[in-house]
Amino acid sequence: MDDRAENVAAAMALGMTGVVYREFADLRTALPPSPNGSRRSG
Repeated sequence: MDDRAENVAAAMALGMTGVVYREFADLRTALPPSPNGSRRSG
């Protein structure tokens, strides 16, 4: 995960999963819920 597309593209070229985010809401959408079912706000 990174806010810079070129960093995500480099990770993906190495076989990693990449996610570009701009805002905290983007991360919340991209990440699965935590194993205990809670999400911390903030």
